[in-house]
Formats: sequence, C-alpha cells, structure tokens
Amino acid sequence: MALHSSASQPRRHAKGRRLTSAPPPHEQPWMRRAATLPVGDALGHYIEHFLEMSSLAPSTAYYYKRHLAALSRAYPGKPPSQYTTLDLTTFIAGRSKDKAPSTRKTLCVVIRNFFRWLHELDVIPRDPAAPIKTPKVPPAEPRYLDQEDVSRLLRAAHRDLAFQAVIALAAYAGMRRGSIHSLKWDDVDFDARTITVRHAKNGRHYIVPMAPKLRTILQCWRDASKGNDCGYVYAHPHKGSWRPYYYTRTNNKFHKYAERAGISPEAGLHDLRRTFATTLHNNGVDIAVISRLLGHADISTTMKHYAFTLDESKKEAVLTLDY
Repeated sequence: MALHSSASQPRRHAKGRRLTSAPPPHEQPWMRRAATLPVGDALGHYIEHFLEMSSLAPSTAYYYKRHLAALSRAYPGKPPSQYTTLDLTTFIAGRSKDKAPSTRKTLCVVIRNFFRWLHELDVIPRDPAAPIKTPKVPPAEPRYLDQEDVSRLLRAAHRDLAFQAVIALAAYAGMRRGSIHSLKWDDVDFDARTITVRHAKNGRHYIVPMAPKLRTILQCWRDASKGNDCGYVYAHPHKGSWRPYYYTRTNNKFHKYAERAGISPEAGLHDLRRTFATTLHNNGVDIAVISRLLGHADISTTMKHYAFTLDESKKEAVLTLDY
C-alpha cells in the first residue's frame, strides 16, 4: 500500500547531560564525526566552546559544527568582531543554493544562535546576525503506514530476526530509532510485559507495555542471540563477541525490506512510530494516553504530527449526524 499522508569528573556529551558511562550507540557516531571536523583558527576556539556550553543533541551538535566550520573556512583568519551582516547573508545564500528550503532555515538558526551567544558573552560589540530573518518553511506532510504494510515488512525481514525486532519496536511500541539502538535487554521485562524506553528526547525515559506480537518477536530474537554479551537488543556478533549496531545501517536495511514488501521508497522507520500512534487513535484510544505512550512532553506534538484519522473514520463520524 502506498504511504498515507497526513569518573574523575563525570564526562558530559554534547547535550550537556552528565555521563558516568559510554554514550549509547546511536550517539557515538555523531560525537566521533563532530570531533574530527576541521575548524578554522579564527573561530575554532569559539565554536568548540559554544558547542560545549550548548544544550544540543550529538547529531545536532555535529551539524552545527559542520556549518560553523564552513563559515570559518569561507572567511579564513577573520575574527568574530569583524563579521558583518553581509558576510553572513552571503554565506547563507551560497551554502543553501540549490538545497531544500529547510537547509536555509537551519543555516539561519545556526548563525543567529552562534553570534547571539558571542554577543551575550561580550566577545563582539554587536550582533551581525540579528537582522537575519529565519525563513518559514511549511512542515513536511507526515506519513504513516497501515497494519498490512507492517505485516509485509515483517515477512520481508523473516530471515533477519534482529531487524524484525527493530520493525516491531517501532510499530508496536512507537519507539524512535535512537531509543531502539540504545535499548538493552535489562530494560525488557517479559514477566511484566513492559519496556523501559531510555535515551528519549531531552533525556526522558518512560515505560511502554508490550503488545503480544512484539513480545513474541523479542522472545524469538532473545533465544536466537543467547551469546549476546554486550547487553543491547539490536546487536550482532563480531570477532568472537557481540557489539551493538550503529544507526547508519538501519535506514539502508529498512529501505531494502520496504522495497521487497512493495512499500513506497519514501517510507522511513519513523513512519512506523506514526503507524503506532495512528492505529491507536483510530481504535478509539484517548490522545492523552497515546501521547504518554510516545513519551511526548506536550500533547500538542502528538496531535499535530502523529495521530491521524482515516478518511473512513471521518465519513463514519459525519454519518452519525442526524438532525
């Protein structure tokens, strides 16, 4: 079916949270990438300090550093106090040329936040980015799949129990990709039939009951991966031991199985999270309950981006009117 529209001191990672152990697998690649990005001499110190002090997720910090490093290279040797509004608008226009509107918006946000921070610390006497307006970009049309699509995906991945678990965690527990990658077996309680979702946005964690189908798939994967000594659910054997998958292969695998299942190439793993919410919504589950199951801090996020009503349900609703 087509897509529907609608120690020593504890370390800190890029989001500012205190860490007493290694960051979860989905964050590690972003942190390594950001650490190896070259930055020009004139802005380098300020960029590193800005990222250290900002509350940014590792993936966001990587893209901030990437754009700011490009700005530094565009004006080599220029100190922060000598940047003009024209310099910044010219850079934004050049870097966003032939790119999606969202890229220009992101660039504006990055530049404005960085120079506002410099101005607040009195590094620069005035903020050259203040006059820059952040363009409004229409939100992307949200997508979700239906239950038949989920069934076909699971059948397409029948030889890949690990990825079946990924599909099921997204479709039957509404988990994000990062939370799936960081999920440990210790957080899966088969007796209580619950999953503790950690490393959600803003460092929150919450509990989701296990649907019967999800419980069955996870039990099959646990039995098939008894040698797993790393503790992560989504893991694979490597050189005599097990290690968790990083995020980079997940999208490729999803698209491979989606193609086999005859699902639109525009589909993504996150659409299964929307499928979870939409299915619950169309089955009459209260939106507040769905919001809590998704781990949202604000119910409006659930209403706007996740819980959609099928056209058939709209027609049935109107037919109840009898004046």
